[in-house]
Amino acid sequence: MPSRFAVGGIRWHYSLWFSNRHTIVPRQYQACLMLSSLRYGINSMLDLEIDSTALVADFRSPHRAPLADPAAATAAALAAPLEFPPVRRAVIPGDRVVLAVAEGVPQAPTIIGAVISALIDAGIARADICVVHSAREPIAEIELREGLPKQFRDEIEIVAHDPAHRDQLSYLAAHEHGEAIYLNRRLFDADVVLPIGCTRLEESPGYFGPSGALYPTFSDSAAIDRFGASAVEADRDEIDRRRREADEVAWLLGVLLVIQIVPAAAGRVLHILAGNGEAVGLRSAELCRSAWAFEVSRRADLVVAAIEGGPEQQTWDNFGRAIAAASRAVADDGAIAICTDLAAPPGPALEWIGRSRDLSDAMRHIRRVHSADASAAHELGQALKRVRVYLLSKLDDSVVEEIGMAPIAAAAEVGRLAQRHSSYIVLGNAQFAEPTAIEDAAEQLH
Repeated sequence: MPSRFAVGGIRWHYSLWFSNRHTIVPRQYQACLMLSSLRYGINSMLDLEIDSTALVADFRSPHRAPLADPAAATAAALAAPLEFPPVRRAVIPGDRVVLAVAEGVPQAPTIIGAVISALIDAGIARADICVVHSAREPIAEIELREGLPKQFRDEIEIVAHDPAHRDQLSYLAAHEHGEAIYLNRRLFDADVVLPIGCTRLEESPGYFGPSGALYPTFSDSAAIDRFGASAVEADRDEIDRRRREADEVAWLLGVLLVIQIVPAAAGRVLHILAGNGEAVGLRSAELCRSAWAFEVSRRADLVVAAIEGGPEQQTWDNFGRAIAAASRAVADDGAIAICTDLAAPPGPALEWIGRSRDLSDAMRHIRRVHSADASAAHELGQALKRVRVYLLSKLDDSVVEEIGMAPIAAAAEVGRLAQRHSSYIVLGNAQFAEPTAIEDAAEQLH
């Protein structure tokens, strides 16, 4: 049915003809058709009836199976950390311990519960343990608390960090270039701070290493926006500078032990590592690359990319990462279909794409104005310069259209969209994936 969507503030007409009638397929091609199911969100699924001869690549998840017992794996990691003594020797009774839990950590309540259990076994009083989580994390305190073991569920303090409230922040120091460093007051006052983050590939937009789980995540709005904007057309040197900045903050705060989660598909966990920040960072990066980096023979006309997992995965940050992954695999003048349960309204940088007269104006504005969603907006803007972008989400169609995308009303439409393209790539859990076209890799070598 005909509809409209906005690209750079200009309304474009498009027509997606999704027939409900059965398609008559010539006998010689019937053997090539295959039914493929792709998961997105928590329990959502779409069926793709696709021509197997047109399928360039189908990457849903790592070959390694996820951990069957993340709580036990967390306990084991804390008992034998990398280049660090066991947690029972790293804390003493009377220490005030704060767990700084970054956004996007899969199975966070289970892992947090296992860490708290290890701290209690080491002699830390329940009243001396606090969990601080990101205000940008779409998981409510009640969900976190209900996921904790019953024996201490009601005794642990859980706080959502609010970067806009200065009374919740403390001044730590100033960077060498003069910028003030503010951190959540509970982290500043703690005797032991234990960051818990999700490892991503180095090329993933907005990822600043293990210390990024601490800073700017639990800093003020200015720092969060500054880091978000630095991912916009930033070169390798700029990203490395931000990572060193995050490492500096961790050092100033006295952080010695970190926990990193290597994600699996469907909001599950592949690996849990604890230990010295540098050692954990190197090892988790190796494991993440072996799990989520892969090659495709060539770019495809259509990339269907899904974001699987619960509310902690259905974010605009992950949308930006999924767009970035799909863009590496889609041909010029092709299309990307992002399948999500995304429900959060877009931020100011994303909205600017719809308000601007053209994409070039929008991209220049995004580079000038610091905004936490700048990275996601940048990835979308870059994609819209080359391809059409479709979004399946829980947002109103008008919201999707206003930021330059074509809304997909129902999962079945994605399958019919696939039938209209001559080649396609399927990316499950696209927020973690990093496809590389062999032709692109060959060009880089030359």
